[in-house]
Amino acid sequence: MYPEVFAEFTKFVRDYSDVGVLPTPAFFYGLKAGEEISVSIEAGKTLFIKLINLGTTDKDGRRTVTFELNGMPREVTVTDRSVQAKVKPAPKPTRLTRSKSQRQCPA
Repeated sequence: MYPEVFAEFTKFVRDYSDVGVLPTPAFFYGLKAGEEISVSIEAGKTLFIKLINLGTTDKDGRRTVTFELNGMPREVTVTDRSVQAKVKPAPKPTRLTRSKSQRQCPA
């Protein structure tokens, strides 16, 4: 593998872990509402994932994803990178920009 390709690959694995267990169409195209997949995470352990609903995006560019994991309903809020947020997010404080009230207390 070329050094640049290897660096991209290791960053992807660090960020997302091993995605090799996902079915190829689910990885590349995502799930459609009502679609269910099974993912074998190790011998004897299989996850059943069913997409129920993709909510609409809010002003911050986030949407609620409703799905079932092994038959149990769950919801997560995710940032939708395909839309532009209407509100610019506040910058995260850094060490240089933290005020005294945001600094950690000594132990």
